[in-house]
Amino acid sequence: MKKQIESLQILRAIAFLEIFLGHCGITFFTGAFGVSIFIVLSGFCMALNYLPKADKISLSPVGNIKYALLKIKKLYGLHLVMLVAAFFRFI
Repeated sequence: MKKQIESLQILRAIAFLEIFLGHCGITFFTGAFGVSIFIVLSGFCMALNYLPKADKISLSPVGNIKYALLKIKKLYGLHLVMLVAAFFRFI
């Protein structure tokens, strides 16, 4: 069961919208403040999620490498899809 604090998720969504609108060129939103808020809240949510698993996560260099590989494995598929999409977009 995942623990989530709904109010923080809503604040993350608002920060994301500010970033998105800033990239869309709406001049009222620059996105800079939204990036800071989004990064801090995302880090807090990750820490909250991984805190119960802290006894299982090794802080050794090997444990850190295993953790990094798991994260890369989780995100690599999306990275490849976006890489292909960007490649065909600019041809």
